[in-house]
Amino acid sequence: MSAITLIAKPVLFCNVRCRHCSVEHRALHNLDPEFYALSLRRIIGFLEERGERVTAVEIVWHGGEPLLAGRDFYHRVFRYLEREFPHVKVYHSIQTNLLLYDDSWNEVFEGVFGWNVSTSYDFFSSLRPYSVSVFLDRLKRFQDRSGKPGYVICVLNRENSKRVLDICAIAEENGFHVKLNYLYPAGAGRNLEFFSPAEYMEALKKVFRHREEFPSIVIDPVDMFIDYAGGKIMELPCPVTSRCVGRIFALMPDGKIYQCGEMADIGEGYLGDVKNGIDRERFAGLLEVSLVLDERCMECGLCGGGCLKQRRLYAGDMRVPTPFCVVWKEMYRSALDYLKRS
Repeated sequence: MSAITLIAKPVLFCNVRCRHCSVEHRALHNLDPEFYALSLRRIIGFLEERGERVTAVEIVWHGGEPLLAGRDFYHRVFRYLEREFPHVKVYHSIQTNLLLYDDSWNEVFEGVFGWNVSTSYDFFSSLRPYSVSVFLDRLKRFQDRSGKPGYVICVLNRENSKRVLDICAIAEENGFHVKLNYLYPAGAGRNLEFFSPAEYMEALKKVFRHREEFPSIVIDPVDMFIDYAGGKIMELPCPVTSRCVGRIFALMPDGKIYQCGEMADIGEGYLGDVKNGIDRERFAGLLEVSLVLDERCMECGLCGGGCLKQRRLYAGDMRVPTPFCVVWKEMYRSALDYLKRS
């Protein structure tokens, strides 16, 4: 191992209330740079005790709405971590709704994040309390200042999945890349309906059939599977793989450390805390669960049993393969068919 990812949540509150948000909005926050340095020391130290050398860390600043932490916070934590970890390359990126973005953030977006900024909007859906025009205005401002297309996460659900090609058309017209996620009930959205694996698969298959109509943009996870089928990447990343334990960690503002942000959202994958470090037994137990494969998984090898969050939410048991297995197999077949015809 040489690189890990830390999903850091400096705040858990947000400036909007989206009905499907997987995060429980609370007034928790932590803006102390030393807190994040200590967190990295705990995680890197734990991994090095296991014989794994860490040379790079990507910190994905998340929330809540992370811009509420303020510009000065990111300047301070950037400088502090750079000083405290001279032999580890620390990269920063951020996931934000962009509603607070204006030109006063450009110095942070460029100097701290290198314009590695992603955002989200759920087109043709009533899940968000602000209009598409407001979102596209902020995104256009970001595109103009950064010279980058922008990467937009769009959550598919029963309200908008039938218009998935219209969503791709908006992305093509406005020049941004898009990732099509699925609605799952957690946090503020825990009482919403599941978007089933079968429904998600049908939406993605439609994109595969029309992929050539959107030549100038990235559409994930469709393009992710195309890259995998074509040999450009050797392993399928989140949300497909189960091989993320020990590679991805999530840090909450109260100091709790989880396996990833989405596992934290559903109250699973707790590994320890900043004060006491990572619990070896908890980590070993989660790692063992992630590697449990039945005969079908051994023969396939596509996702290694699948995302632990999916297993818990959709199957009720992290020890069994993900119900999204059929989705990923169909995506791989569709990717092979796409490569043949193109």
